[in-house]
Amino acid sequence: MSWLQKLYDTYDNCAEVLKSNREIVDAPMLAPVGQMIQSVQVELTLDAGGKIINARVIEGHEEQSTFIPCTEDSQNRTSGACAHVLFDKLKYMAGDYYDYLWLKSSEEPSDKLRKKNEESRQEFHEARTLYMQRLNELAARCNGIVKKHLDVIVAYLKRNTLVSDLIARNILSGSIPEHIVAVQVPRKEIVKYPLYNRKIVPDVSEAFVRICVHYPGEVRDKIWEVPDFWQSYKEYYLEKLEAERSTDLCYVQGREVVPGLKHLCRIPFTNSKSKLISSNDSENFTYRGRFATSKQAMCVGYETSQKAFNALRWLVQKQSWHEKGQIYVIWGTKNQRIPAFDDDSADLLTEDPTDNSAFDGDIDTREGFAKRLILVMQGYKKELDGASQVVVLGLNSATDGRLAVTYYQEISGSDFLSRIENWHNTCQWLHAYKHDKKDEKKTHAFFGAPAPLDIIKAAYQISPADPRPKPQHPVPDHLLHATMDRLIPCILESRPLPGDLVKTLFRRASNPAAVKEDSDREMIMTVTCALVRKYYNDRGQKEEITVALQPDYPDRSYQFGRLLAYAENIESYVNKLDGENRQTNAERLMHQFSKRPMKTWQILESQLQPYTGKLQSSRFGLKARLIAEINEIVSGLSEWTDDLDKPLTELFILGYRCQLEKFQQDMKAAAEAKAQKEREKKAAEQQDSGE
Repeated sequence: MSWLQKLYDTYDNCAEVLKSNREIVDAPMLAPVGQMIQSVQVELTLDAGGKIINARVIEGHEEQSTFIPCTEDSQNRTSGACAHVLFDKLKYMAGDYYDYLWLKSSEEPSDKLRKKNEESRQEFHEARTLYMQRLNELAARCNGIVKKHLDVIVAYLKRNTLVSDLIARNILSGSIPEHIVAVQVPRKEIVKYPLYNRKIVPDVSEAFVRICVHYPGEVRDKIWEVPDFWQSYKEYYLEKLEAERSTDLCYVQGREVVPGLKHLCRIPFTNSKSKLISSNDSENFTYRGRFATSKQAMCVGYETSQKAFNALRWLVQKQSWHEKGQIYVIWGTKNQRIPAFDDDSADLLTEDPTDNSAFDGDIDTREGFAKRLILVMQGYKKELDGASQVVVLGLNSATDGRLAVTYYQEISGSDFLSRIENWHNTCQWLHAYKHDKKDEKKTHAFFGAPAPLDIIKAAYQISPADPRPKPQHPVPDHLLHATMDRLIPCILESRPLPGDLVKTLFRRASNPAAVKEDSDREMIMTVTCALVRKYYNDRGQKEEITVALQPDYPDRSYQFGRLLAYAENIESYVNKLDGENRQTNAERLMHQFSKRPMKTWQILESQLQPYTGKLQSSRFGLKARLIAEINEIVSGLSEWTDDLDKPLTELFILGYRCQLEKFQQDMKAAAEAKAQKEREKKAAEQQDSGE
């Protein structure tokens, strides 16, 4: 019940959001109690006398979203006839819906269709009668401008002319005298009848309708946006429920309230049917034989349920991570701004939770990253302190109709921020796979932690070079969900990384020949380095392994990694001098090297001789220095004479990558020094010529 209590509290703390629902374009909306958010495709505007002023098709998703008052039964309806209270589909609102035959343009009305139409009319007659009855009751209970609006709408609907009015105004295509409506039109006529565009609504007979009432001098003509209407409907419906059922103990609030029997569905998104609490096992072997009624298992008040699940749906749409049915949502109970757990460091540091003017450095260096991270966290700490609370909720759906809570944590605001900061500080590496948001072909470097989804892709994404057929999704769903479930505690609870995940990454990184794309190889390599470094540092409980090269690091695998990097550097350098761009022997034999390092090194050493021979003639000084350094590493390996040819550990990747990056830094420094020397020489020549 704790997660329901937190959602209920969050809803009450965010009451101001209800008033500002429409102020931010495309922002998720928090629904009032008793209301649901529905996409509406047709809008009628009436004057005070009930005459139609305007009828139009609503095309944008943002404008289509409408609060619709609903009952427990109507919000959970499936195939049966059950109307909402005010706005609904044509077949509920239009009294003349079944007076018309809905036909394809080329179709002739048949007796069978007429008979089916008549049967449907009987089925929906009862539902529409109840719909009009509730609408009359609601209008009678309201006051002021809300009552005026409802009275006009009721009077209009009683005329039973909605379908014919829509045909007359070219919203629907059909013939009034013959009582025929077209269910589809030729493509060239969609410009005239936009409602028939399937991007707006797949079936025109399923279109929702809403009605505005324009009163002279009144600013608001949309009753569904009026808070007084929300409150009136809430009071009306609670009175109806109190008359129908007795109060019971709410397990969330701990007091006697009107219980909710059918809880909100469409939890994650409005187009789904998922619900978290269900109690429809009331026949035969009821509730698996454990309970006689659903209340014996759990009882949640109607208003509590509405607030909690409306808050959850709003939070999921606003700030959740979701992929293939798995959802993680993290929120502050007072709607504070919080960092996203699924961001990599580049995304985290480029958000604007604080004043950025204090930072003028780069985030692709360790120093710049550290300064920026401190500033970002200070910005969040203005809202999240030790007294504030952050809630983490994980959801997953086994089927389309059911959701389950798979993870739940309550963390103080300061602890949450310190754990996020710890993740980005301890899982650092220099990455270069981040795609530019404006140009997908470009990548840029960033320093810090990779995103959880990038870790999963690096570990399990099947490369096009693999002989297996390419799956529909880059990562199989079960692996994606299971790995995310294991990474979340590492980030939010500072737990150690799973050892098998690190080993999987190591196997992929040490076999670059199995990955076709350079960008994929780069991502796998740097993500592996970040996780291997964190894994070993967490195990030793101190930062023994740094991002920079540690030439004297006392580990056989690390030193073997350096040795392989030297082989690759010499061969790629000579290839570059020769104008060639091909995979080196070191890259091809990397996987074998990780399994049998000493024997593979002997093979590589013999294959290096032609390349060192070329350096002998063109870069003798460089060749002598590299050979001396190789010999120094090899002589250092004599410390581990007993296990020189045993498989290498994950630290092999760190030694390999750090040594390669050191070569690149040295080359860059040498190029800059050369350029600086030429600039100084040129300046000296200009000075001499001037004198």
